[in-house]
Amino acid sequence: MLKKNISKLICKIVLIILILGLLFPIYWMVGISLKNKSEIFTYPPTLVPQQITMDNYHGVLYQGGSESVVLGEGGYYKYLRNSLIVAIISSMICLALGAFGSYGLVRLKASQRLKRNISFWIISTRMIPPVAAAIPFYIMFRNLRMLNNLTSLIIVYTSMNLPFSIWILQGFFREVPSEIYEAATIDGCSPVAAFVKVVLPLSMPGLMTSLIFTTIFSWNEFLFALILTGEETKTMPVAAASMWSAISSRWGEIASVGVVTIIPVLILTLLTQKHFVQGMTFGAIK
Repeated sequence: MLKKNISKLICKIVLIILILGLLFPIYWMVGISLKNKSEIFTYPPTLVPQQITMDNYHGVLYQGGSESVVLGEGGYYKYLRNSLIVAIISSMICLALGAFGSYGLVRLKASQRLKRNISFWIISTRMIPPVAAAIPFYIMFRNLRMLNNLTSLIIVYTSMNLPFSIWILQGFFREVPSEIYEAATIDGCSPVAAFVKVVLPLSMPGLMTSLIFTTIFSWNEFLFALILTGEETKTMPVAAASMWSAISSRWGEIASVGVVTIIPVLILTLLTQKHFVQGMTFGAIK
């Protein structure tokens, strides 16, 4: 009994240390964003800001501000808006197309071997390194005169994340008994209505899991956003990287951009955490 209690205590201590280690970089970033320039470069560094200031946030979210370069009308608001537009639209398209595609693949009247081959082919397209597809995408959108356009980013993110969405949703749709779908059709629902009104609500954890992952992938993506956008269509990761240079780095403002960048994803995760946890633990209790 004593050994069991000691081992539980050791596990708790190790977990606490790991959690603190994972959370400390975020705490440090938030702390730097609230410090003035003199305190940021104070040695030894202070763990808690001695004098909290919002100048760094003002400098990046509005034109001008404390020691910031002119960012154009609206400051970093426009880059935050660009990221929100691209991430929301691309993730919703992936969710809609992925739901129909994955359910169609699950209910396909074919051998299990053929289904597995099709499923593997779909997810294998997601294994292509982004840098290998960067040049073809750039040439294509240049010829279509779609550079410096948010539509091109939405197309790229949809094409990159759709295979993942189809792949992850298959496991959830397989768990929905076909009898439920058939009962809905017998009651007068069309195939599409039965899918939307019956199957989708039962698969909500999977839908939320897919939505969160595709949103995070689109929100954090850097390479395509760097080569396909211009000054007015930058996303937050590209805009944040442009604040660093070999001559000077505005660490306070960089930290504040980092905090602003993680807030939308954090809010989305908190709003959908119930379904997300169910989706992440799917199959663990079987």
